[in-house]
Amino acid sequence: MTTPELKKRFVIAIMGIVMVGLPFVFGTWAYLQHQTDDVINTFTFGTGVELELNEPKYMQDERRNAFTPGMLIDKDPTVLVPENAMEEEYIAVVVKYYKEVVKDDTIILEEISYEQFKADYATIYSFSKNGSVTDGKLSISKEKEEDYDVVEGIREGWVTDDNNVFYYGTYNGGNVLLTPVTTGSSITLFDKVKILEDYDHVYEKADTYKVTKNGEFQWNKTVSKGQLVGFQIDVTAYAVQGNLPSDEGIKALEELLPK
Repeated sequence: MTTPELKKRFVIAIMGIVMVGLPFVFGTWAYLQHQTDDVINTFTFGTGVELELNEPKYMQDERRNAFTPGMLIDKDPTVLVPENAMEEEYIAVVVKYYKEVVKDDTIILEEISYEQFKADYATIYSFSKNGSVTDGKLSISKEKEEDYDVVEGIREGWVTDDNNVFYYGTYNGGNVLLTPVTTGSSITLFDKVKILEDYDHVYEKADTYKVTKNGEFQWNKTVSKGQLVGFQIDVTAYAVQGNLPSDEGIKALEELLPK
């Protein structure tokens, strides 16, 4: 099936969420100080497929303006297929990691692999119970969190080859078999981020910098000498109608994913 034919056939929805780490000195070293205001975005293209992405526990975490080394913090990108969606949906999520690179009067957000992110900044964790990673659909309230352990990695129910693109589904004979998400259901990719114990990236001088990503201006940032350098995580969710054969759903999602 050609690309134009795919685009005509599939109803799609795309949305994104960004977590920005902007540490500052606030009594103690602080991490991930700023969360962008637009944390819930819904974009609907065509008819029937709708999608929402938010981080409910992260936004309720009162420590989010004062994260410190070694802290395990709430970070819970959760995709919701609303009740009013007319279709069950196949879901893919793209996670990108960025470090800050200071050059002259500019801070460049430079994309890095998860392996580098894990080595230099933080690690992704998810809830588990009785030694097994929880199902992607399982909802865990803060009151019940003490009944669960956290383990490194994403939740069960998602598959990935590169820690960057995640499909909601399972492996079947080495191939991805997508799992349709029904209307009114939410699925969480991961639950926590643990900051490195020995996080030591600092600014060498006080200054105001232009922050850029992919060559485009983002905002101005004023820092102090010795202040800890931040990082950024971008999360974007993609959806197509889930009443297709899995292989056609994968092709449709791949048409939406960044190249």
